[in-house]
Amino acid sequence: MGVGAVLDITQTALLTQRAALEVTGHNIANAETEGYSRQSVSLSPRQSLPLGRVLLGTGVQLDQVQRAYNAFASMNIDRKTSTLGDLSARDEYLGILQSVFNETEDGGLENQLSAFWAGWQDVANNPGGTAERLAVVQHAEELVSLIGARRDQVVSLESEVKSRVTQEVDSVNDMLSQVATLNNEIVGMEAGGASANDLRDQRDLLLHKISESVGVNYFEQPNGQTTVFIAGRLMVDGGNSYELDTDSSGGQLSITWHGSLPTSEDISSQIDGGKLGGYLTMLQDTLPGCVTGLDDLASSLVFEVNSVHSQGVGKTALTSATMTEIADDPTAAMSAAASGLDFHDRIDDSGAASLKVHVYDAGGTPLVAGGSTITITAGMTLNQLATAIDGVNGLSASVTNGRLTVSAAAGEGGASFAFSDDSSHVLAALGINTFFSGHDAGTIAVSATADNVTASQVQADSTFGLGDGRNALAIADLADSRLSIGGTTQTFGEAAGELLGDIGVEAASVGRQKGFQEQMIDQLVARRDSQTGVSLDEELSNMLKFQHAYTAAAKLLTVADDMLKTLVEMR
Repeated sequence: MGVGAVLDITQTALLTQRAALEVTGHNIANAETEGYSRQSVSLSPRQSLPLGRVLLGTGVQLDQVQRAYNAFASMNIDRKTSTLGDLSARDEYLGILQSVFNETEDGGLENQLSAFWAGWQDVANNPGGTAERLAVVQHAEELVSLIGARRDQVVSLESEVKSRVTQEVDSVNDMLSQVATLNNEIVGMEAGGASANDLRDQRDLLLHKISESVGVNYFEQPNGQTTVFIAGRLMVDGGNSYELDTDSSGGQLSITWHGSLPTSEDISSQIDGGKLGGYLTMLQDTLPGCVTGLDDLASSLVFEVNSVHSQGVGKTALTSATMTEIADDPTAAMSAAASGLDFHDRIDDSGAASLKVHVYDAGGTPLVAGGSTITITAGMTLNQLATAIDGVNGLSASVTNGRLTVSAAAGEGGASFAFSDDSSHVLAALGINTFFSGHDAGTIAVSATADNVTASQVQADSTFGLGDGRNALAIADLADSRLSIGGTTQTFGEAAGELLGDIGVEAASVGRQKGFQEQMIDQLVARRDSQTGVSLDEELSNMLKFQHAYTAAAKLLTVADDMLKTLVEMR
């Protein structure tokens, strides 16, 4: 012990206080760095040495550089961040959906439906009016265009969300790989007992970002490595990482997991939270629900209007009519799926249902007053229907390429014909003498022209008049009729309102939940940062403290130097 001990104490003091100043400077430099946790030095006295009966201290030593970290708070924030990621993804696309189904403008779905029904009321009031007939066709074309455009926009949104899912999966895979790499680096750096604080911050930030993308669970192993799970599947194990992938082979986008085995597993139904969870909810529920709602509305509109329209008469009776639908198999029962008819399930072939066909000569006189009845027998095929119609005097009927064509047979005295009393709905299902063609929002189209808008109905004696607007009135009355639309008994207006209302309700609910979640996370982050974040005021105070300690140690070095000089001079 002696001057050498003083010099030794001075040296350790200078080195330790310099290290403390470096840590403080590191904190100040990273005060705004995302994911950075405040670091602090842990100091302790060096081992004392005996001098006689007393123990004299030998200075200070730096034990470790500690990282302010609250594992529970961080994991809690990450869990809630996953929920927020889900809500944010849904909120974004629900907002887009609301703009797609914008009813604040005159061209909204409900307004277009109202204009369409009003057009039929105008035709009923003036059945022979060309302007009214042209107007109802125009209103129908605008309605059809709107329904189709909205379906196309929703389908386009589905494609965009699928693309976002693929991008998000690629990003998650990249971050998982980085976590595995950091696992190895942390273990290597901490092998000697040090703490890889900055690397741990980087790893925690990656885990936080992964939680924004997808619900994730993780825990730290005793050796410092973090094990990561997504949807209960192992994603990071030590220095190894496994990948997620997307698969669209089945028509629907799915997320698959690739573990250590060569096979993959579909885990879409188990993905929970994060942007991926929100995107999957949009793809599996919200967007298909919109498409289904539009399809159901369009399908019912086509069938119900056609059911009435097909039994009416335009400005003149028909000379020929070809079905707009195509039968895949004309030898299969029309009511069976094998027929390929979109409305096959609407055909009543119980044997109790029928339709009437009225044939007129060149002077407009019915060949048979009251018409001819054609019974739709059980299991009747399209070919059999053609045979039955062909058997009516004054008509010819044949099936070509899955389509039935009915024509007036001049050789039998037939010049024109009309239909009525179709309780079987076969005319609407086949698309004969109909106003619309198609079967859903993607295929609906106007097939009628102004002249063959069927405003009139055939009387019991087979006669009809141009001034008769009963058929147009019957179509107009569909506006207030409660029908089966999408499996629910409701009016067309109610069906449209429900579709629009469901989007609005979901958007409002998600928006409220998102706002609440953001406030909760802000509070949790503020509480965590108060413990682990960098306070510049505190760091400046520490800087002055360590600076003064360093200055004092330097003064001690001057004193030790003077002591040495004194000893030398004494010799």
